Amino acid sequence: MKRVIFILLFMFISGCAEYRAIVGTRGAEASDATLNDALWVICNAVPVGAIKRRFNSIEKLVQYNMICEDQSRIEI
Repeated sequence: MKRVIFILLFMFISGCAEYRAIVGTRGAEASDATLNDALWVICNAVPVGAIKRRFNSIEKLVQYNMICEDQSRIEI
């Protein structure tokens, strides 16, 4: 009986390690895709007025422009 429990436990632990590796890889890919989508929305889809209200100082606009440096720049 102890042997059966040991084998089942070993199989469970081995399966969990493989599952975690797959989740880690897929999770990283999903996180990268989410970040790319968020940057696209922030840099391309948000109206300029909303950006000016949110990033309402020179320092904040400089940070926005650094994030979206490949996009068109926003000026006050």
